[in-house]
Amino acid sequence: MMEEEELEFAEDLEAILHLTPEVQLAIEQVFPSQDPLDRSDFNAVEYINTLFPTEQSLANIDDVVSKIRLKIRRLDDNIRTVVRGQTNVGQDGRQSVGEKYPLKNM
Repeated sequence: MMEEEELEFAEDLEAILHLTPEVQLAIEQVFPSQDPLDRSDFNAVEYINTLFPTEQSLANIDDVVSKIRLKIRRLDDNIRTVVRGQTNVGQDGRQSVGEKYPLKNM
């Protein structure tokens, strides 16, 4: 039962996240990236196999996990910076409009 729910969730998520080729191309033009995680045809199994091509390479799993965690922290920091910047833009815009067109007391 749980596997069916997980499969349905994965299908729903994939349907929501599916981007048209035009949108994907626009994103790639605005944010060019060589990171395989950013590719529209990303394949998790292939990616993991490149990280760990042999059983012996699994000995480095702690290093790989540390690098991924560092990347996640950097992305989180970037997201926070962008969100704060957008918040400030909205506040600055309201302030500018208020200075140009002050409300008159009635």
